Amino acid sequence: QLVRSLFGLMEDIGNDEVVQALDNLIEKFGERMAPYALEIVQALVQHFLRLFSEQEDDDDDAALAAMGVMQAVATMMQAVHSKPEMYLSMEAPLLPLLQRTMQLDASDFLEDSLEVLSYLTFYSPQLSEQLFDLLPLLHDAVQAWAWEYSNNIIAPVDNLISRGTERFLS
Repeated sequence: QLVRSLFGLMEDIGNDEVVQALDNLIEKFGERMAPYALEIVQALVQHFLRLFSEQEDDDDDAALAAMGVMQAVATMMQAVHSKPEMYLSMEAPLLPLLQRTMQLDASDFLEDSLEVLSYLTFYSPQLSEQLFDLLPLLHDAVQAWAWEYSNNIIAPVDNLISRGTERFLS
């Protein structure tokens, strides 16, 4: 009930304190939040994409709110790590967020995005074709602007190579 109320508040007022409260709930109750994980991730991704699309160049409040959303997503990913089947259901809603944050104009969010991708590629029981489709985006980002994130990129790329060697080589 509390989680649904927070979703309502997040939709109505979009306040970053609401996202912080949700992040605190996830952190405190961890695995017990698993039944709500998919719904929470979907809401957070929608909120992030809305914040990002509405953000103006000098809108520090929106950027901070979007960073809080990314942190809440990462916290949820960590909270359900002992339930790998959860990653399969969360992957589809996370893909637009991952794709968006691998663009130059979203470079402030790449580090958190790579953390989320690391969880997906490490804990998910199987690696989907869509996860491998992120490799060209990562490659282009590193070649053009994201070279400073090379250390963060290593984990998800290593996971994709070591867990999906045949697919990677094809």
